[in-house]
Amino acid sequence: MVIGKEDLEGRLGDLKQQHRSYVESVKGQNDQYKAELDRLVGQLREIGNVKPSREQIRQERELRESVSRADDDRFYYKVIVGQGEKRGGKRIILRRSFNSSSNDVRFPYEEFRQRHSEVIDYIANNKEPHVIISDRNFTNVSILSREAALAHEVEFNRNLGKIRGDNSSTIRDLESSIGGIKEDMAKLLKEYRAERDRYKIHSAYMNGSLEANSEESQIRKGVLSYIEDRPFYSLWRGNSTLFLYQDGKLHYLFSSRRDTPLEIRCVETNKVFNSGRLGLATSLLRFSSGDYTDRMAYPLFEEQSRIAEEIFDKVRRGIRILPRNEVPEGYIEVDKPSEDMTPAEIRYRHWGQEYLAEYEPVEVVQGELLGGGGSYKAFKFGNGKTVVEFDQEERATYLFATATFENLRNWKRSEILSERPEGFDGRIFHLGQDVWKAAVDNYLRS
Repeated sequence: MVIGKEDLEGRLGDLKQQHRSYVESVKGQNDQYKAELDRLVGQLREIGNVKPSREQIRQERELRESVSRADDDRFYYKVIVGQGEKRGGKRIILRRSFNSSSNDVRFPYEEFRQRHSEVIDYIANNKEPHVIISDRNFTNVSILSREAALAHEVEFNRNLGKIRGDNSSTIRDLESSIGGIKEDMAKLLKEYRAERDRYKIHSAYMNGSLEANSEESQIRKGVLSYIEDRPFYSLWRGNSTLFLYQDGKLHYLFSSRRDTPLEIRCVETNKVFNSGRLGLATSLLRFSSGDYTDRMAYPLFEEQSRIAEEIFDKVRRGIRILPRNEVPEGYIEVDKPSEDMTPAEIRYRHWGQEYLAEYEPVEVVQGELLGGGGSYKAFKFGNGKTVVEFDQEERATYLFATATFENLRNWKRSEILSERPEGFDGRIFHLGQDVWKAAVDNYLRS
């Protein structure tokens, strides 16, 4: 038994409660992040909205005037090339450094080039800023190097920061904190989405298992199967064949016709459901080898598991089970298992069976083996080999590995010969007693 219905319902309830608690904790954490983010953004806006005082305005005006003056008669001018063609075409604009454009001095481009060609050449060959030192009449002009111009600008900004109050460090800290919170919120959202997806998968799987176990198990003929080429009789629940998961493989019941006993066949696990579904069954429901499941990897529990175990065990012990939809159980038992008789109690039909009995088999199974059509006896020996001998001497002898014989005992001879399944070791023909006995001796002693 894997798990009971009440236990599964309890686990599903616990899963839902855990997810609700997780969602509440995520919501609380996210609200904290949002509150802190709003606070920091508010501080940043306050710094940007602070208006300068009258004294700060006066000091700033005096600073701009002083730093734009090179000496008593000359000033720093930023040289700007006007690209527009309106009002006389291309112009040279001279603007007092760190001052407004209201007092700009403009020259026609050609006139300025004729008066100060060295400035025009410098502008053409150097990056901005382009700064000159000149008197008010622009008769005594010298060019300030780019390095000196940049240093002059840095000094102005440093003094301006002193007047306004240098908040650059505070701003950087606030922006860094805001970025960190945004990263934490993105990480929290990613974790939440992963947990939400995991919860959806787990809850859907558990609900599916509960729903599937509410359906009645019955031996009937299924629709076109994902295992066999044609519909076949098996133990079904809804539209799912029921399997015994054992040794990494899935074993299932099979019968092609109403008059053919059920047999146990085997299929690789990955041909029915993938490793993800098997992982869910294992982690959520303690699914393990020896448990029963369907093709959706929903394990059977309680009554469903008991029914499956009972029928599989009967087929394994040699009881001939025939599918019958008209009876409540879905099947009928044709005979009792032949294991009830000891080898000494069995009546052997000819010299071949008597010769095999001399090897002292640990068990002899008798009945309509190998798809019916006649009675065989299967001699199981302690060395892991099984020899199946027909009650009529002229039929061939079939050789099997005992470990796989139970799965192959009801296969038709034509199926065995065409598919050559694992565990089938071949045949021996009756070509005379000496030849046949030598072949049996060689097989059992090898």
